[in-house]
Amino acid sequence: MCLTVFSGSEGAKSSDEDPNAGARLSLLGDASLIDVNEKEAIKKRFFKLYPESNRYNDVHDFEFFKLSTQRVRFIGGFGDINWISKGAWTLPTPEWLDSEEHIVQHMNEDHEDAMQLICQHIFGISAKHVAMLTLTPDGCFLSADQSKPIFIPFANLVHSGLEVRQQLIKLTHAAREALLA
Repeated sequence: MCLTVFSGSEGAKSSDEDPNAGARLSLLGDASLIDVNEKEAIKKRFFKLYPESNRYNDVHDFEFFKLSTQRVRFIGGFGDINWISKGAWTLPTPEWLDSEEHIVQHMNEDHEDAMQLICQHIFGISAKHVAMLTLTPDGCFLSADQSKPIFIPFANLVHSGLEVRQQLIKLTHAAREALLA
């Protein structure tokens, strides 16, 4: 199986744009149904990010698949074609994964003000209610006034709970310096 993701250009009309003219990333591998033991955790995470998709949960044989990626190819444009080594796109399972729910709950209960500042600083969004939805090794997803998920990138990959904390503090300090100075 091959899954290709195309870059979009701001302001371009998708019907006028040739997707093969821009950058794209292809993931090649095998697709399989998510193991029944993982399914509930995957569903919970997915529907937390995309609650409007929940209506598909029990209809039309809606399922979750896992892509076991074997190779990755990046095409940046004419003549810029590269196979990416597996070491460049694989990550170890983060140590914080089992405590993600606790981290998210803590942020939502105790640090909504910090997340409001981060949203305002990075995206210019002044929200009354901001909630953390999930974490990834390279950032976190927030919802601002029940918006669609907003991705907040970290400056570095996070592998431990301490590194998650350090990146969130760094984002908060940057936002405070920029907005409250």
